[in-house]
Formats: sequence, structure tokens, C-alpha cells
Amino acid sequence: MSSGCYLLPPSAQGLKFAVKWAIRMRNALLESGTLPLHTEFSIAGVRCAISTNSPAILAHLSRFTPVASGGEPGFRVSVLELAVGEDQSSDMHFRGMKHFVFALLGEGNRFVLDFRRRHAAGIVSCEAARDSKFWHRIFFPIVIGTLGATFGLIPLHCACLDSGGEGLLIAGNAGAGKSTLALALLDYGFTFASDEWTYLLARDGALTLHSLGAPAKLLPDASRFFPGLCQLDLHTAMNGELSYEVDVSTWLGVPQITQSSLSRTLFLRRVSRPGCRFTPCDEEFAFSFFEQSMERLPDELLDAKMQRTEIIRKMSSTKSWILETGESPEATAGAIANFYKRGRL
Repeated sequence: MSSGCYLLPPSAQGLKFAVKWAIRMRNALLESGTLPLHTEFSIAGVRCAISTNSPAILAHLSRFTPVASGGEPGFRVSVLELAVGEDQSSDMHFRGMKHFVFALLGEGNRFVLDFRRRHAAGIVSCEAARDSKFWHRIFFPIVIGTLGATFGLIPLHCACLDSGGEGLLIAGNAGAGKSTLALALLDYGFTFASDEWTYLLARDGALTLHSLGAPAKLLPDASRFFPGLCQLDLHTAMNGELSYEVDVSTWLGVPQITQSSLSRTLFLRRVSRPGCRFTPCDEEFAFSFFEQSMERLPDELLDAKMQRTEIIRKMSSTKSWILETGESPEATAGAIANFYKRGRL
């Protein structure tokens, strides 16, 4: 198996060649017997079965809930740790063709994601195999975010809080202030689940919200509202954006949960007028907002498309409000808490 890294050219011929190469790579991983280590665990409420040759990779999975073998996994992962040469690209690069996605996830890390088989197979460098951040902040969010539609899991670009076992989604356009509001709500008895990506799982007629336990990410100007952020280092995200990464359980001393039941949704809008205004939201608005935010699925996955649309339709029927606010995160959080107390939210 070549240790070289193939960057997909824009031509259709190059794309087809790369996908064929990726399929051969997947088959080699499955059939070669070079992946002697196996385990199964639950991530975002879904069973994952992983095979690898790397004890280091298995060590990173201890944060997830182990499950007994024998059940049918929602998806499978096959990954080979392999020393790579020096001619690798550090870019992240994706190309799709039919029901395959070919992904380069940094230097030496190459994967093919197969929608039909619900399987991710690939090669990682020795460095990535030992990097916890690669698995928890890059690999698994990408894999379940990409394949999730095939097993009833939908990624939502939303913050998620919990109050008494009931999940509150905070949706809104980029820059609306979801992250700062999520942290401000912790002063009012809410429990933090996520501030950026939340995963909605439809199973047995119920809708549950899940997070991967990632730290909260706050832009540099959030230090106006949380002065303690200035004591932390800024980190560069995958999109090049600088942010503070906050481990809520250690920095704020409050627990972080990974699961809640969908109960309510707030669509956050920043406005120039002072005050906070809650307007009941109709189902069609909520459906359109979430449907338009979904990544495109290939035409070959018509069943997955239909299933995803049905899930979005169901989640859109839960109670939801548009919250227009011209106030600070603290004042907005207080208004939400009062709305809760009055039984209106």
C-alpha cells in the first residue's frame, strides 16, 4: 500500500481515479487482516464498531461509553496507523462522487467515507494516531456529521442547554451570539451540552440531542462579557478563526452533559433595538431554517434524504420562538430564565 498522499485534481477523470483508489484502499483494510484490534462504543447515541492496528487510537476512545459486542453498529470505522513520507499535504480536502466522499484530513490522513455501507476506512499518520484532538475534534465530528443521515443522526449548528432533563436548542446565523449566550445561561441553572454543534438522533419515535463533549469556543471579543477569558490562550480553528477554547467543567466548575431530550428551540436574532422580544415561531419557519442548513446529499441516497427531511419536519413541530435581542448575553440569559419561570418557554 502506497504511503503517498493523493490530492484530488479538479478534473472528472482525476476524481474517478481517486475514488477507485480509495475503494481499493478500503477493501485492503477490510480483507488484509492487518487490523487486529477491535472495540465498540456509543457516540452521540449511536453504536460504532472500530477496527485498527493502533493501541494509541483505542486509548482515545475511553471517553465514550463502551457497549457489548454483538449488536448491529450504526457505522463502522477501519483505520490503519502507518508511517508516512515527507511529501504529504497538511491541507484538509474533500471530494464526493456518488455515495463516496474522499477526505484528506491533514498530513498523511486519508479516508474514504462510504454512505451505503456506513463505513469510514483510511490511513492515519503515527502523529495523528496519538493526537487526542484529531479524533475528538476532527475525525469523529466529520464522520458522524457526514454519514449520520444514513442512520438517523443529524448535525445541527446550534448550541444546546438542558433544564430538568429538557433540551433547549439555540439556533441562529453565524455571529448571532449563540456561544456567549450558552455560557451566560449557566448562571441561571441551565446545564451546558454544546455551543456549536449538536447532534439530533431520531430513534424509536423519540428525538434526543447529543454532544461530543467538545470545549466551548468563544471569539476574542467575548472577553468583554467574560473577563476571565483573558487568562486563556487563543487557538486557531480549522477555518483559521481565532477563539478561546473553554472546558466548561474545569473553567466554570459546572458539569457538562452529552445527552438531553428535545423540548424547545430558540432562534436567536441580534437587533439594534434594546430589549428582548419572544415571538412564537411557526413550524414552516423552523423547517425551512433547518432544511436549508443541511449539507447536500448525493442523488444516490434518496432514502437518506427522505428520512432526514422527515426528522427535520418532526423536530420543527416542537415549541419554538424567535428571540430578538439588543441586550448583552447576561441580560438576554436573564430574560430567557424569566420566560422559563413564567411557564411561557
